[in-house]
Amino acid sequence: MLNPNTRRLYTDALTPPAGMVFDYGVATTYALDPTLLLGIPLHLVLSTSDDPESLLKDPITLYESLQRVTDRLHVFCQKGNIQVPAANKALFVLLEKMLFEASAPRGGAFHPKLWVLRFIDPYEAGSIVLRLIVLSRNLTRDQSWDVSLQLEGSPGRRLAKNRELGKFIASLPGFCDTPIAETAKDLLQELAEQVRRVDWELSLIHI
Repeated sequence: MLNPNTRRLYTDALTPPAGMVFDYGVATTYALDPTLLLGIPLHLVLSTSDDPESLLKDPITLYESLQRVTDRLHVFCQKGNIQVPAANKALFVLLEKMLFEASAPRGGAFHPKLWVLRFIDPYEAGSIVLRLIVLSRNLTRDQSWDVSLQLEGSPGRRLAKNRELGKFIASLPGFCDTPIAETAKDLLQELAEQVRRVDWELSLIHI
């Protein structure tokens, strides 16, 4: 049984390992709250900053940092299931290049809820950690308790057990009605290949 006293914040699972920084990520969800999504690039920027307080006081540098992160974070959600935000924020423009509406084939629902994140060591070329997070919740402000599984590992040789996951990531552009930039497709293909070569180790199961 899971211990209800070990609850964690959503952003805890997205925090880079010690000494590493966020490099690229993809997420899938059924429903999505843009306000909540907007906070994730901010968390990734601040979690790897040497001086987050100073960064928050410098809006130009902060905005540039957010742009770099949103260029390398792609989120796919069920078409028509983006919630209308309670307030109009200028920063919502950052979501346009990272958010894609998806439709499942044959009239089904696009319902996977997972994250695959790639972290790198900025001082050691080729040092990579991938994190796979499988959740029971959507990317919304739902207050119900949810379970998430977190696995980590580094790319090595290809493993048959990862074939379907790699295939799914590589196929994500095909779920979208609108074209996806070639740079985004290339990043997805690269991540899919790396996912196929990870011998996952359990990192956390939490609520």
